[in-house]
This record gives sequence, C-alpha cells and structure tokens, in this order.
Amino acid sequence: MIAALALLVAQEAQVRVLEMVEDSDFVVVNAYVKAPKMTEREAAAWQVLGRVLLMGTTEMSGLTVLEYGSQAGLPPTIEVMPDFMRLEIVLPKSGLAVAGDLVFSILTHPALREDDIARVIEGLKSEEVPPWVEAMSGIDFRYDRLRQGDVRNVWTRAMRPENLNIVVGGGIEPGAG
Repeated sequence: MIAALALLVAQEAQVRVLEMVEDSDFVVVNAYVKAPKMTEREAAAWQVLGRVLLMGTTEMSGLTVLEYGSQAGLPPTIEVMPDFMRLEIVLPKSGLAVAGDLVFSILTHPALREDDIARVIEGLKSEEVPPWVEAMSGIDFRYDRLRQGDVRNVWTRAMRPENLNIVVGGGIEPGAG
C-alpha cells in the first residue's frame, strides 16, 4: 500500500481499488470527503475550502502541486458538492506513489494561508451563484460574513479519516495497492 494512503487506512479511511485497466497508461486517485453537518456560514466556508486546498500545502507550493499533479496533462481538480468534496489526481501509470503522496498532503497538510483564503472569499463575493445550486443545496451563500477561521474550522471537522473514501483506478499493477 502506498505509505501516505496506508496511514489514512490505518486511521479508518476507506480505500478501494475500483478498476484495474490492463492497457491504461494512467492511474487515477479520487478522494471523497464527506461534509460534516453545517450551518449556512459553514457551507460557504466549505465552498472556499474546496478552492483553497489546491493553493499549496505546508510541504509544497501551489505551483508544485500543479506541476506534480499535471504529469499526465490533467491538473488536479476538486469538485465541491453540498454533502461531499472530490479531489482527483491523474498521473502516468508509474505515478501511483506520487498521486498517493499528493492526495495525502493536500488533504492533511493544506497551507490554508490567510491571503489565499481572503482572495478566494473576495472572488466568490463577486461571482453569481447559479440558481440551481441554491435550489439544490437550500443554502444562501453569503461570503460577506465569512471569516478565515470559518474555513479552518470546517477543514478541521471534515478532514477526518472516517470521512474519507479513497478510490484508485486505471493502470494499476497487481500488488501496487
């Protein structure tokens, strides 16, 4: 098992090998993070968190995350839904260990720098939330009242091993997982 992901497994995260594709030149690691029960303010912080996570970790800059995570030509992505968040890393077949390390670093050691959080909040204030998003979530996203500490608090509550599901697929060598 990849050392970084093995640590999460030891702490109750769920890891599944979804599909081995014999001829695939790529490996895909998806991390699904279950959202905790949240107030409207926390739901807004959850949206900010999804954007800030790829801006770097305590171990590497956002540029390094992008460079390592883009070896297969696809950048790392995060999708934020009201009830879960999905991080996806796609790397060449030989990059399974790097993908595992990236997922672990992004989820467990995000930088969450004050200037990055402030920049994301300001950007979201000017974005119009599509009506279907508010209709689906039932949340009125108000970023004007959001504080940087709110984002850190949501991260602390959500990024727990029991809230994580890691799914590995693609060109995985037998015994690599």
